Amino acid sequence: MCRLYCFIKKQSSVLQLACTLYRHECLHLRLPHNGMSEIKRLKTLLPSELRSQVIVVRSNKVNPAFISTRKTSNNRFAVQIDLMRWQQINLNQRDLLFWHEIARIKNRTVSQLPNDLLALGLGLCALLVELVRPNLILLPVTLVVVGLVVNQISQRRLGEQGLREATAADQKAISLAMQFGYCFSMAYSSLYDALKTRSRQDQIRWRYQVRLQALEICVRRNESSQRLFEPEVAITKRIQNLIFDPVAFSVEQLN
Repeated sequence: MCRLYCFIKKQSSVLQLACTLYRHECLHLRLPHNGMSEIKRLKTLLPSELRSQVIVVRSNKVNPAFISTRKTSNNRFAVQIDLMRWQQINLNQRDLLFWHEIARIKNRTVSQLPNDLLALGLGLCALLVELVRPNLILLPVTLVVVGLVVNQISQRRLGEQGLREATAADQKAISLAMQFGYCFSMAYSSLYDALKTRSRQDQIRWRYQVRLQALEICVRRNESSQRLFEPEVAITKRIQNLIFDPVAFSVEQLN
């Protein structure tokens, strides 16, 4: 009986230890205290026509992006958020950055295959390889040239197109904020502060600086005409100059 009692007591201690370890692991694996409530709050910021098409989830990647959107199917999108960094910024800034992603969806600039230019380049590369395959001397030269050309074209095209889409989404994000009760000045200042915060955290600062200048130009135009986001050739020209000559833009910012 004594041995049986000691055995039961030992097994009970082991069970208690296992339960303690399990609870400890759960504390580390679960979402932050208000993580789920933040995701639920963001879902309420979706326009009614997109509530059945967009889901908001916590990013589970090793090095997640601050906020990103991917197309999961034909008319389904997932907005992924790094909640640890997300909850460190102001609430109004979160709203405008979230509406920026929603504006990208409404503008149809979120693609299911983001590397479409890369796929096109690989296809052209394969075609050229087939053409010069009989000549072994030209084959490595062709591969190097095609690789350099595809890389330069894709970087230039994606950089220019991405900035155009981002500045357009910034403008629509302010419009969405006004639909949800923000005044224009509050929506603009919240987005402006959010972009300044992201520019200090991101390695590619000049992209955010271009978007900040585009916002300033739109606001000046709005103050003079009292109309929101009226099409303006000067805005497009200024943004094009910044996109095509980022080095000069960086020097201008430093000065």
